[in-house]
Amino acid sequence: MRKVNFPFSAILGQDRMKMGLILNVIDPQIGGLLLTGHQGTGKSTAVRSLVEVMPPIEVIKGCEFSCDPHSEISDLCENCREKKKQGQVETEKRHMRLVNLPLG
Repeated sequence: MRKVNFPFSAILGQDRMKMGLILNVIDPQIGGLLLTGHQGTGKSTAVRSLVEVMPPIEVIKGCEFSCDPHSEISDLCENCREKKKQGQVETEKRHMRLVNLPLG
């Protein structure tokens, strides 16, 4: 059972933070977003709530790095490169995962 997070659309204010998160969803080549601020300002809540509304992604089944099956072979991990060379790529759809990296 998945944990239900605070809805992204219910976050009031924080317009620049929400815009940055949405732009990263639209264009992942932006490279990410570093959220800083005092404890309790909604940084983690906003990120967790955005993950909830993201569509499922297709990954190579069993890959610990969640390689994209449509990537160039040079962009895959070693295990997925071997699978792709042998034509044995199985895929699965799953929800996005959130990685929380505390910096302080």
